[in-house]
Amino acid sequence: MAHSVASPVPGNILQQSKVKNGMRYIKIPGVPYQAAYAFIRFIYSSCYEEDEMKQFVLHMLVLSHSHSVPLLKRVCIYVLEQGWLTKENVIDVLQLARNCDAPRLSFICVHMIIRDFKTISSTEGWKVMKRANPALEQELLECLVEADSRKEDRLKRMEEKKVYLQP
Repeated sequence: MAHSVASPVPGNILQQSKVKNGMRYIKIPGVPYQAAYAFIRFIYSSCYEEDEMKQFVLHMLVLSHSHSVPLLKRVCIYVLEQGWLTKENVIDVLQLARNCDAPRLSFICVHMIIRDFKTISSTEGWKVMKRANPALEQELLECLVEADSRKEDRLKRMEEKKVYLQP
């Protein structure tokens, strides 16, 4: 109950609830009921089930951002950073990270995209992003060019260093 004092979230959610047969029902549109349940449980107890978190981490990230629950947001970002990202979902996670103001997660996603651009640019997520958000595609392509330039500069400096170090 500590979070109900520190945060207006529980009160707001309860105000939106409906009473049916003496029970309060909370509906959060676009979110599976298990994710909503895990979210409410976290608000009241700061606890979560690892399996539920892994299954609903994206929903939980959105809920934590939209309802201003910074502790849950940090937990979600940590779960995503610790191996949840794949080549198939990194584009979606990047867009979500940007919308949910998670700059470190955005950076990790961009780094992953640059490292394996060829594979990731052929995923369904990339194709959808290309149509829906061409500005992001352009930005990622610019990051790729910049990373390639840095790599070439680094290799050039290493070659020059070898020449100077020769007897």
